[in-house]
Amino acid sequence: MFTKEELKEIEKIFDMQAGQVARYHADIVMAFSKLKGEAVDNLNDKLLREALNSFDMYRTISAKASKMQEQKGE
Repeated sequence: MFTKEELKEIEKIFDMQAGQVARYHADIVMAFSKLKGEAVDNLNDKLLREALNSFDMYRTISAKASKMQEQKGE
């Protein structure tokens, strides 16, 4: 079982990871924006889906850590 302080750290780490995923994807999209073609569009679509799934996973873990903190505080 995690302590409340450990849960705060877990929440912070996964919030940062979610932000990094969003920034990395934005950088990739900007780099690809100079390229044209269906292959690039398909790759961008796949990257976007993967980035959104990763972001959701990190935010879900962060939210669970936050909820566990609240339960420990009661």
